[in-house]
Amino acid sequence: MNVRPSVSVVICCYTEDRWDDLTAAISSVRMQTVPAYEVIVAVDHAPELLRRVRETFLDVTIVENNAARGLSGARNAGIAAARGDVVAFLDDDAVAVADWLEHLCEPYRSPSVVAVGGRVVPRWDDARPAWFPPEFDWVVGCTYAGHPGEGPVRNVIGANMSFRRSVFTELGGFDDRIGRVAALPAGCEETELCIRVRQRRPGSVVWYTPSAIVFHRVRAERTTFAYFRARCLAEGASKTRVSRLVGSRDGLSSERSYTTRTLPQAALRDARVAVTDRSRSALARVAARAAGVAWAGAGFAAARVTLARTDRALPVPEEQPFRPALVTQVDMVMPGGITGDRGDTGGYYSRAIVLVRDRGRPRGVIEIEIPPEGLDATRLEQRLREAVVNQELPASAPGSPGDNARALFSMSSMFSGLPPVTVVVATRDRPEALRRCVDSILASDYPDFDVLIVDNAPDSIATQRVVSDVYGPGQRVRYVREDTPGLACAHNRALLDVHTPIVAFTDDDVVVDQDWLSQLVAGFGIAPDVGCVTGMIFPLEIETPAQELVERSVGFNKGLERRLWRLGGAGVTDPLFPYAAGKFGSGANMAFRTDVLRSMGGFDPALGTGTRARGGDDLAAFFDVVSSGHALVYEPAAVVFHAHRRDEDGLMRQAFGYGAGLTAYLTKTVVNRPRRVYEIASRVPAGVWYAFARGSEKNARLPDAYPHALVVRERVGMLAGPALYMWSRYATRHIERLPVGAVRQPVPVATAVGERGM
Repeated sequence: MNVRPSVSVVICCYTEDRWDDLTAAISSVRMQTVPAYEVIVAVDHAPELLRRVRETFLDVTIVENNAARGLSGARNAGIAAARGDVVAFLDDDAVAVADWLEHLCEPYRSPSVVAVGGRVVPRWDDARPAWFPPEFDWVVGCTYAGHPGEGPVRNVIGANMSFRRSVFTELGGFDDRIGRVAALPAGCEETELCIRVRQRRPGSVVWYTPSAIVFHRVRAERTTFAYFRARCLAEGASKTRVSRLVGSRDGLSSERSYTTRTLPQAALRDARVAVTDRSRSALARVAARAAGVAWAGAGFAAARVTLARTDRALPVPEEQPFRPALVTQVDMVMPGGITGDRGDTGGYYSRAIVLVRDRGRPRGVIEIEIPPEGLDATRLEQRLREAVVNQELPASAPGSPGDNARALFSMSSMFSGLPPVTVVVATRDRPEALRRCVDSILASDYPDFDVLIVDNAPDSIATQRVVSDVYGPGQRVRYVREDTPGLACAHNRALLDVHTPIVAFTDDDVVVDQDWLSQLVAGFGIAPDVGCVTGMIFPLEIETPAQELVERSVGFNKGLERRLWRLGGAGVTDPLFPYAAGKFGSGANMAFRTDVLRSMGGFDPALGTGTRARGGDDLAAFFDVVSSGHALVYEPAAVVFHAHRRDEDGLMRQAFGYGAGLTAYLTKTVVNRPRRVYEIASRVPAGVWYAFARGSEKNARLPDAYPHALVVRERVGMLAGPALYMWSRYATRHIERLPVGAVRQPVPVATAVGERGM
């Protein structure tokens, strides 16, 4: 086409709230140096706006979207009314410079060009936020920093784009299954169309010309971090739908270059500025980039899972149909028997997951088939001997049966008797699970302990009632309330009421073993510098496929061998030490010397369940113990039984939370001491291998049928963790860490709730 094409300009609108913007957009088209062939206003399901437009703009074509509500449907209505050779689109809150159409039409002189887009410049109602990275101007519908220069591109930007009308005649219009609906921050309908055109018309070109300029209004409500987050999540979800329609190779081609080149280069530039000029805004832009990528990835992963569920359910970890399993423990010395009877629920278990002990010490975990009549002591003993022969179980339990007694004697010598212990259980509106947990703690064989329940930001008084009605005076159970949400805040609140030299923590969805406390306390007797002891976490039940996936993949169980971790310690050869704190233990089973924990300021309130960071409070505490020069002991004989999540949605949330908590905690270590970035950088190769390599210690345990969606979800969480921590740190900036040495005056252990007050 050697002559300039005629152009129909389509402007879509949906609300009277943008009337002044719509008027300005229409006026800017009327003043073009190259006049438009026609101006078409497409009204999207807004009868009052339609009436007003018809009454006001007598020289434009007015059409109504009678198809599916949304921007795609409105654009298609405009396309149906267009008569020009080219159909151009301008947003109702954008204004075009006078030579916009002149430059937009120029590339159409080449017959291979099927679409042309121009530059979209943000016009901020207020000043541009200092934290808002220009590489994310697409969030507000504008051309982003790092966008390719003039020439072929994958897709054009919706606020400033045009297509040959023959494209729509041949291939149809915009796909109304994707794209913006009213103010919903979605998009990508133009991306899908551009890719579809190029796939159907090999050799066709989509062209970008930065000389064709429009100014796009950015309202104040679009400059908030909440909108930034929502738009990134929606973009990721939209990209999933586009990839499903056109294939991931074309659907994500530009994003790969953007995330591997454009963003890292910009982040490094701002990181240098942040360090050399101590610029908070530069540091904020670095965090915003990380958050944007993470949220887009989270939106992509979530939409991918949602779409996948329409095709198939989350697979079980075995090729065989899932079978619920009895979870139990036996001792090699007196194994007893196993029955598969499920009690009041009816039926029976056909298999058992068994924690095998040897005079108390964990020796191994095996799966046993249970016949309908069960296994008596003789048959079970025979099965255990076979397990040793077949190397399902080691020949002996790691450690000596006398280790516990010797360690307890050491503790008794240090404290002139066994030290009293406070067991802290943080809870929120789970009274039944809490009661089961507390009952198991009260059944412990340890002679001197009390239980402190922290009711964290409750929605009801159910927990308070359980404590007052069930555990009255004489039951050595205390109650406190902490209204600031977050596990770390709850634990810090508890520390104010702890008056014992050792404090243990567990969760309300846990049942503790009878000698749990004894084994934890014994761990402190291993060496005089032990500041923390963690223990084994075993499943309480395996009733659903999701619970089996948790047990096979999450890694609550840190092994059967006692480990002592300290800086410069003999035998510590892990290249990730001490930053891979997840290997030290988990928050559902941990104990600290109270003075050590207080000297560290307690737990970071920006971390943990109930915060934006989702987790990492326990990992940060473990790291602080080791990095401050104390030793940490993992004692597998200290066992608790954890109620894993039963449903797939909970498993997805858990996977994201674990990933986010890990990198959030690592971010905290750097924020607290920036020089640690060099230590972490030296461990990046080993960390990448550990996190992503199929044969790594972390991934080798995953079953063959482990859902890829869970892997993606955890990795998205890892990407999001740094930004989530910074966000959480800002949100909790008014909450101070526990003052060193802070403690309330002692109160009677058996004081009832009513006496303590709220």
